[in-house]
Amino acid sequence: MCQASSKHAAYLPPRNYGAFFRDEYFNTVIESLNYCRKEKGMEIYAYCIMTSHIHLIFRAKDENPGDILRDFKTYTSKKLQK
Repeated sequence: MCQASSKHAAYLPPRNYGAFFRDEYFNTVIESLNYCRKEKGMEIYAYCIMTSHIHLIFRAKDENPGDILRDFKTYTSKKLQK
């Protein structure tokens, strides 16, 4: 589930996928945020990675927060499946 506005988003991974309590998951999320920041125009103001979800406060340079979150989820899921 994902809810987005131009400034805030909360991303909940699928319920049966697991939590972000492992270092490898945490590091993948950080890597994914860096990817979106560098390649997709995400300006991150704050984030909080919880054990079961993520809070982001960001701005999309091109006013396309939904597209950036889609790309974030796609990039993250591909990395976690490896």
